[in-house]
Amino acid sequence: MLLPEFADMKGAARLVSLRGSIAAVEGRTKDALADAERVLTIARHSGEEGHAISRMVAESITTIAMNDLATWASMHREEPAYRMALSEALKTLPQPDLRREHASDLFMLLSVIELLKSERGRTDLGLKQDDTSPYEPYMPFLVNQTAAKSEIVQAARLHWAEIAKPSPDTAVLRVAARKRDQALQAFPTVADLYGIFNSSGGASLRHESWVARRQVYTAALRALEGKAPPKAIKTDDLLSPFDGTPLTYKFDGKKISLAASGWQDGHNAHVVTIPPPKPN
Repeated sequence: MLLPEFADMKGAARLVSLRGSIAAVEGRTKDALADAERVLTIARHSGEEGHAISRMVAESITTIAMNDLATWASMHREEPAYRMALSEALKTLPQPDLRREHASDLFMLLSVIELLKSERGRTDLGLKQDDTSPYEPYMPFLVNQTAAKSEIVQAARLHWAEIAKPSPDTAVLRVAARKRDQALQAFPTVADLYGIFNSSGGASLRHESWVARRQVYTAALRALEGKAPPKAIKTDDLLSPFDGTPLTYKFDGKKISLAASGWQDGHNAHVVTIPPPKPN
């Protein structure tokens, strides 16, 4: 199911963000802060649906506001209100609720499997003939699809039990995902569709990404203290949830760079940059 309203909400947030940036440049601090709060309000609204896309959009829009506030706080260090607002915004960064985000996963998988059995079901799904895997008609003769559905349920139960924990074990989530994906090969069209809509990695990295994002902006708050960017800040207490490496901080005279290693696939660092103070 397409969800165009989230793209519209994110686009609106960017426009409000732009207006706030203009206000900040023109020295209208109160107006800039009001627009940052409006962006955060859009973020809260976008997260109310509760499913994974809703919550990730909310997190993304919250990050728009935090990026703005960090930029304004750096360019206008004489105005402490921006840094204070960033500190408050960081507290609102929506924490993943993995059980709520993935509550419908198993139901949806089994429903699609059933719908694909009939022409009417495929029509209800909005699938055209070219959208169906060419292997689909042969699979009932090649594999035990009833057993495969049972394996999908077992994988879902393993996943469900793990995401109930405060800090889910990524290794266990990957085992559950591998079991599910192997079983889904009995239903190639469903496997193709599931792969498209879960290309971001699902729950396996949601918690770690949230922790890393909090660490980056916690470090930003430290870097924004004082009248000028510091040469170094304390980061030994901000260990990447991916590889345990302390967050890195750099100021090259032009911009501040903050990075949590291993944030993206391939263990590359995710970097957030902040411009220097505005010249007098």
